[in-house]
Amino acid sequence: KWGSYTHGNAFNYYLSPNVSSSYTHQWGSHFFKAMAGFQMELQENSSGYTYKDGLLTDDIYSFASANGMLYAGDDRTHWATMGMYAKLNWNYKETYFLEFSGRYDGSSRFGANNKWGFFPSVGLAWRASQEAFLIDNKYITNLKLRASFGVTGNQEIGNYKSLAQLNADNYIYNDGELQGYYESIGNPDLKWERANQFDIGIDLSLWNRLHITADYYYRKTSDLLYQVPIPSTSGFSSMLSNVGSVLNKGYELSITGNIVNTNDFKIDATINLSRNINKVKELYNNVESITLSSGLGLSRYLKVGESLNSRYALLSDGIIRTEEQLKKYRKIEGTAKLGDEMYKDLDGDNQITAKDQVNIGTTDPKLIYGIGLNVQYKKFSLNILGNGAHDFVGGTSYLQIAENQINSSVICMPSLYAYERMWSESNPSGTYPAPGASNVHESDRINSGWNYFVVKSIALSYDFGKNPIKGIKGIKSLSATVNFQNFITFSNQRGYNPENGDIKYPWVKIVNIGVNAKF
Repeated sequence: KWGSYTHGNAFNYYLSPNVSSSYTHQWGSHFFKAMAGFQMELQENSSGYTYKDGLLTDDIYSFASANGMLYAGDDRTHWATMGMYAKLNWNYKETYFLEFSGRYDGSSRFGANNKWGFFPSVGLAWRASQEAFLIDNKYITNLKLRASFGVTGNQEIGNYKSLAQLNADNYIYNDGELQGYYESIGNPDLKWERANQFDIGIDLSLWNRLHITADYYYRKTSDLLYQVPIPSTSGFSSMLSNVGSVLNKGYELSITGNIVNTNDFKIDATINLSRNINKVKELYNNVESITLSSGLGLSRYLKVGESLNSRYALLSDGIIRTEEQLKKYRKIEGTAKLGDEMYKDLDGDNQITAKDQVNIGTTDPKLIYGIGLNVQYKKFSLNILGNGAHDFVGGTSYLQIAENQINSSVICMPSLYAYERMWSESNPSGTYPAPGASNVHESDRINSGWNYFVVKSIALSYDFGKNPIKGIKGIKSLSATVNFQNFITFSNQRGYNPENGDIKYPWVKIVNIGVNAKF
């Protein structure tokens, strides 16, 4: 009558002891430091419950007050890592630098045969501005050259993936539901995913006012942790294994300048640029391509020699504007009409399918950049921050589905912006498909070549100084700030979020007003 009674408990803990010891010594111009340590992580989560239905009263909640079936269950997971590490540092006259380090780590998540991995690194640096030929140079006030190589590991695969496990499931037998168990396959040879990375860089300061940092990196990740398909005769569909490799390479550049520096007026500016290129170098068992998702929308494949985040789509061939174009395109799309969008039939089979899709780019921008500007005049200060990205493939939002009338189960009304740009007999130069157009798909026209720049923050502050209010001695300092966030956006696409068109996380314009007082 009163339902059921449940009693549960949960116990979670995380333990991370870290013991280390270091030794430093200096003789003459040589400086030496050594460090070694032991580190461990252990996390355990456990929970349990007991449940009984048929509660007879709501006055006393207990199992004795219920006359139904009693159920119980529990769950427990844990993982652990253990490692030893050492690091050696040496420098001579703060001019020549050398560093060696190494870690020997084990993880409970890997197979019995490969729980441990060794991850070394080495770094070199030369501060040339400390040499005799530059130490008194008024133009080059700092010059440092750097190079390093290191190996890192990845163990983020979840718990118990190397073990064969029994999983509960229900099935029907003699018109009744019974609980049974099925086995998942384990892999005792599962091991660390490894990334080998080489870096070179330079730190340069000119006139002690222009500061430049540039880095180039080359990282190859191998023994990737991936679910590899296996013959169905084994009774399983896939097995988590270490296969394939992926290459990432790119550069990062940062330039900071102290443009104006007087007592009353200061201007500082910073520019950051970065570029990353990645390619799939190898998959498994000589496989050249893996289908992740396929259709007439944005398709995803892993292909050797192409980017990990490539997107594949149809190539737009423009709007059907003439009867001649319509007659020709109806050989490919029999229901086409004036104002529909045409797509290139690349395989020549007189139909538009996923086989006509090509790589239209990657979701990784070809260039990511940011700017910062600080201006200070007497007690006023202005801080501006912005960031942007150039040439990438974006997702499709409901706004774009509506404006382009993309085939979808979602019915949306086109915006006035799109309606005014739709092709019609009275608007023959329209660039959007006509009202009521059909067979419109995601394509290079809608999804490729995205760019944006967003002024993320504009903050204007005024410092009233010390003891700003006469007659009130308790206020030692007072300042006020107004901050505008996401108020200025430049973008060549009409998504809710200029980064990816995602409707789940639209960018919101925010105004913050703050007062900072010290008493």
